Amino acid sequence: MRIKLKKLKQKELINNFKKENSLTWAELSDVLGVKKGALLNWYYERTLLPRSVYKKIDPRGIYRKFIIQEYSEKWGKSKGGHNSKGNTKYVKAPQYSEKLAELVGIILGDGNLNLYNKNGFGTYSIRITGDANKDAEYLRVYIPHLFRDIFNVEAKIYKPKNNNGLVVLVHSRMVLEHMEKMGLKNGNKLKNQITIPKWIWSSDSYLRACTRGLIDTDGSIYELKTHWPGTYQINFENSNMTLLKDFRKALIHIGFIVSKICSNRSKIRGKKIYITRKDQIEKYYKEIGSSNPRKREILKRSQPRGVVVKFLSEKKDQA
Repeated sequence: MRIKLKKLKQKELINNFKKENSLTWAELSDVLGVKKGALLNWYYERTLLPRSVYKKIDPRGIYRKFIIQEYSEKWGKSKGGHNSKGNTKYVKAPQYSEKLAELVGIILGDGNLNLYNKNGFGTYSIRITGDANKDAEYLRVYIPHLFRDIFNVEAKIYKPKNNNGLVVLVHSRMVLEHMEKMGLKNGNKLKNQITIPKWIWSSDSYLRACTRGLIDTDGSIYELKTHWPGTYQINFENSNMTLLKDFRKALIHIGFIVSKICSNRSKIRGKKIYITRKDQIEKYYKEIGSSNPRKREILKRSQPRGVVVKFLSEKKDQA
């Protein structure tokens, strides 16, 4: 059985039990005999609480008055059939487009698809994580706009307590399945060697949009101030050699002069490629640009005076 409590009461119950027993999240997971991911899904009220767990954390029945309804373990299937899509909210089936190609690039860069399924209950999510201090506007405004426009779904934003990250989160089985059909896979990107999907290679505009998504998230744009002030560089570094090789191939395909794949001196992440020539930086600014306000400003500073380009995201903001 699953227990549905009034809104925020499930979170409150778990939090009170954790505090009363002075437990860490890891210790609480052990006490309840579940993985931390499942525990956090209950805490954030993404999934309903099993009755067996409820009895453990509310043995005196204090929260019984907040129970709205109880469901059998197969309530989702009995309601929607064995092929139920879970959340019945309408999700648009995406069409190949530049926006979709850019979103794919964003997920290849700083995102992933997550599927957790146990005892007939699954959680399906797409997560994109960035820097809360540097890229808050990009994460809070632009990426949710893409999900809304492409899928007609609303993304949630949350900030982890222990770091400077900011997470864009979409809980939807249908969206995850659509992204899998578009060539992405759930799970570890490095282990799966996820790379640019085949359909994106069918159009140079798709490749440019996917490139923008990759650089806006997992790439770097910076000035080489110490030795060559006024000279800028675009860098993409990744441990996934399949993606790195395909990304270099994509840049060459759309007319860029890029470096060979180089070793990273720090050996923290992996290999990298970069664009340094001034004419190539200007070409990138004009033909690809950036939807990330911080990186867009750096690109603008890299350009000769008088060069002004309005990117898609800027035009949208002015509309």
